[in-house]
Parts: sequence; C-alpha cells; structure tokens
Amino acid sequence: MSDTKYKILFFGASYGSLFGVKAALRRLAREKPGAGTTGRYWRRVMQLLTILRWVLSVGSIVALMLPLTVLGQDAHVPELDGIWELNRGWTNHPDDNPDTYTRTDFRAYTRPEVLAVWDERDPLSDPKLLCQPPTVSSAMSGIHAIAIDQSGEHVILFAEAFDIVRTVYMDGREHLAVDTPHTNLGHSIGRYEGETLVVDTTHITAGWNIGPGGPPHSDQLHVVERYRVINDGKLLEQAVTVTDPLTLTQPVTYVQHERRASLHELVPYDCMPLNTDRGAEMTPEEFYTPKE
Repeated sequence: MSDTKYKILFFGASYGSLFGVKAALRRLAREKPGAGTTGRYWRRVMQLLTILRWVLSVGSIVALMLPLTVLGQDAHVPELDGIWELNRGWTNHPDDNPDTYTRTDFRAYTRPEVLAVWDERDPLSDPKLLCQPPTVSSAMSGIHAIAIDQSGEHVILFAEAFDIVRTVYMDGREHLAVDTPHTNLGHSIGRYEGETLVVDTTHITAGWNIGPGGPPHSDQLHVVERYRVINDGKLLEQAVTVTDPLTLTQPVTYVQHERRASLHELVPYDCMPLNTDRGAEMTPEEFYTPKE
C-alpha cells in the first residue's frame, strides 16, 4: 500500500471517529437542554471537538500535499548501496566486460569555438595534476571507485578521487535560485524511477572536462545521472547526460559500468601534485610519457 493511501486511511478514520464522538456528545447535551453545568460542559466539549476537527482537516490537506520523501518513502529502494569500481574489461575479473567501457566522442558534438580552445590547450595544464578537484561530471566518471549510501534521508554519493562527498536531496525540493553561486559539485536533487536513482545537478562552475576525455564546459552545465544495477546486481550502470548550450550542440549521454568492489571502504585519495617538491620524483612530462 502506498504512503498516500496510508495517510488517507489514517485521516479518514480519525475524522470519522471525531464525527461519531461528537454525535454521541450532542445527544447527551440535548437530553436536558440548558440543564445547568452538565449541559454547558458537554457543549464546550463539542466546541473543542469542532476545533480539533478543523485542525485535523487542515493537517490532512498539508500532509497529503507534502512529497512522499518528507513523510518517509514507501517506494522500493534499489540495491545501489556499496562501493563500485570501474569495469574496464582488462583486469581478468569474472564480471568484467570490455564492451561496457567506451569513450564518448565529444568532438562530434562540441561547438567549433570550444573545439578550437580544446585543441590548443596544453594537457599538462589540467588542474587535477595540481590536486585541484574536478567538477561533478568528471569526478563521478573517472577511473576511481565510487560509493552510494541510501540509508539516510538523502542519498550520499562518494568518489574516491579527491575524497569527494555529494549530497543528493531527496525531499522534493527544487534547485536553488538562478543567481546562487556555483560550485564544483553543484546542487543535486534526486528521485527514484522504478529501480533507477536519478540525480539532477545544476549550479556547476566552469571546468576542464565535461566528461571523460571531453572538452571544457561552461557554468551552464546541467548533469543528469541515472544509476541502476544490471547483470543480476553484479554491475552498476551509470548513464550520464550532459547539457551545456555554450559547449555542446546537443545533449550527450555516456555510459559506463562499475562492478561491486570487495573493499569495505574507499581508499583515501592522497594526492601528490606533479612537478612540486612532494611530487618531484615525476614531472608532468614523465607522467604522460609511458615507459617502454
């Protein structure tokens, strides 16, 4: 039975009970009309019940208007919790499938002016090489593990890379006002569509990559992530749709799959900036030049 039906039954039963009690008291008060303190007492009780009935009526209307997530979702929550690691198809893991990880060709959908900037920039200027966290679409679509926690009022998403923690608000709220400051992770609201967790994110700052190996994006980026388990619960399908009118000619969706990890917790991301005192043992050029 749905949460809405429970609320209707509860308020209906309460409302009916009040009508019954009030009718009984009315009969008692009318047995001796105006008969001293007894009659006045029962009439006052009926007045209080009338007030209570109106309070209950208003409360029922408010409760029925609230999102189900506020009063407790009764919908089935898909089994997404846990740690998931990228399924690349080359680790000899029994759940690996080389066909489930392919890079999206963003070039075909990138605006010419952005494509020119993308082609001219130096890969060694990537802020991640200096341990600066990426924006949300890149953070959740990298080579590192992610984790999902649905145990609380809101969903928490984790990315092992840069120790990222995201809150996905599940209480039916809208996105923030347009003029609200943007951040790397943006503002995320979520909902369930059957067995799929849908995460809608806006208010994202401009960033280096719109997705894995993608072009830079503007602060108009809008990301919709869809998470569901497939392959008998062995794989997590992560479908990400990115929309940015200043970067792309149309929305682009890329899909990757993660398998359930044997880890019980994410490994802390101990970032080592390249070409610094701490990372002096490897320069950016060495990082991007494979050893023979």
